[in-house]
Amino acid sequence: MEDQQWYRVKVEKVAGLSIHVLFIDYGNRDVVTAEESAYLPPAFKNDGPYAKELVLVELPKLPEYREYSIATVRDASINKIININEEYTYDNKIPWG
Repeated sequence: MEDQQWYRVKVEKVAGLSIHVLFIDYGNRDVVTAEESAYLPPAFKNDGPYAKELVLVELPKLPEYREYSIATVRDASINKIININEEYTYDNKIPWG
């Protein structure tokens, strides 16, 4: 924890003393230790995650699936503030660029 603040996370993997986590309200990932971790107080368990993972590798080739994919992304994002956390690239290119 660089800023010494507490954040909600989802534990994705435990490897020895390393805990791989997803910050569910921001969408970024990190590796922390048990000393940097604590159980979530019950008062904070009712809120769902504020960050949503959206993975788009390539649009489908079939037109009906392509249209459905575009509509799904549009409906999930139109008129909303979106923060993008790019985690992976392939040869410095996005697949549709």
